[in-house]
Amino acid sequence: MKVLLLFGLVAVALADITRFEGEKVFRLKPVLDEHVTLIKELAKNIEVDFWRPESPELVTIDINVDIRVPAMYLDMVYTILHQNDMEHE
Repeated sequence: MKVLLLFGLVAVALADITRFEGEKVFRLKPVLDEHVTLIKELAKNIEVDFWRPESPELVTIDINVDIRVPAMYLDMVYTILHQNDMEHE
């Protein structure tokens, strides 16, 4: 029993910790076909994590789209959203 406890503690100590420091979740509100296309292009070109809907193929007009953007892409994504007048939170 003590051996299992020891293995459990070692496993927890060696577990890879995922950090999301500096990353941001955006809620996008596409209202034009161009916005939908833009979101799909973002998914192709940078590493974004879709929360809702689960994939870029499911993005349509007038649904909220939640994506997580890594810190290194934040400035670029902000610029793209503003240039294309896409509403976001």
